[in-house]
Amino acid sequence: MEPPAHLAQLLQAATFSTSSHTGPCSLSHIWRDDCLHLVIKGSASTNFPDEFTDAVEQLFHQLSPKRAAIDLTGTDHLPSVMLAFLVFFQKHAAEHGCPQVALYGANARITTMIRMIGMTDFFHSVPTADDARRWFASQT
Repeated sequence: MEPPAHLAQLLQAATFSTSSHTGPCSLSHIWRDDCLHLVIKGSASTNFPDEFTDAVEQLFHQLSPKRAAIDLTGTDHLPSVMLAFLVFFQKHAAEHGCPQVALYGANARITTMIRMIGMTDFFHSVPTADDARRWFASQT
């Protein structure tokens, strides 16, 4: 699928940065190999502004990705607000034909939490981005 000409603007709008008592946090998106990647660095403990979530919805609407992945190499924990955003991201991925999202770079604590709360049907955990690419290839 050919990305829209205004992809850079869509990706920039779907970026969020903040700093709190837990330190800096940023969420951004990358379009690579026909896959929408959410990249999380740090950890947010505040709700995300509507403009950010609206921009993420717009990304899914414009790109209609058949693959989605979440890069967790830049974070060591997921507070509830971040977990809620992962569910939001997965919901939109499923609505656009990607029922399971690849999580890569998650540490054992995050992987255990995903398993404990019963989210393994929605997220497939793999160690690296290369493993995510191989997993996507095996799904086709």
